[in-house]
Amino acid sequence: MLDLFVIVRSCDKYNLPYDFYISKYPVVVSNNELRIGTSNDTHLYRTTWEAAINFCNNLSKNNNLSVAYNNNINESEDEFILSSTPTQQSFRLPTPREWEYAAHGWSNAKTGDYFSIQKKHFKIPFLDYPTSEEQQVLFEQGYSTVDQLIENPIGIHGMLVYAREWCTPIEKYKTEKRQGIKWEEYYTNYDNDIGYQTVTFKPQDQENIPFRVVLPCQK
Repeated sequence: MLDLFVIVRSCDKYNLPYDFYISKYPVVVSNNELRIGTSNDTHLYRTTWEAAINFCNNLSKNNNLSVAYNNNINESEDEFILSSTPTQQSFRLPTPREWEYAAHGWSNAKTGDYFSIQKKHFKIPFLDYPTSEEQQVLFEQGYSTVDQLIENPIGIHGMLVYAREWCTPIEKYKTEKRQGIKWEEYYTNYDNDIGYQTVTFKPQDQENIPFRVVLPCQK
């Protein structure tokens, strides 16, 4: 299974003192079942937060690992409880720091010109603006095509430019509200050059968002 993942090394700058695996592609749906995507898949899948954390927990159980989340979601406060620390051997969603670090394509040192990749591939990794009847059908079903996903310098697809995915918000490993993470444009100078920064956001209820999976490395 780990051939579906990229290993990301620890980084003091991002306050990540551990190595972790992150899936090369977001999760896909096949025969009404979710699984980690590959380059051979045609469509990717967007789903709810509850479906995403249940997928991670089931993946842990199927591999004889402890689960990362307990499923006692407080509907009135829209919260979840992360039952593990980030270094625990469990499948889960990436933390914001892990997501940003992996998206930049860093592994101890920068391995490519990140912003030049964005400028070269200035397009939408996930289909948000359908322009044909076929795209409209895919959009309404929550799918995107694999060939729209941009590959970053360390071989992870779909985390550049307008990427937008579920993440695990962690602050001292306490209960936190569910979150998504995305790139946000900003102007870098008076010549109107555009840069990107990662921000977390509060999704709408039952909003469908893509997600990928992380597994911390064993010590």
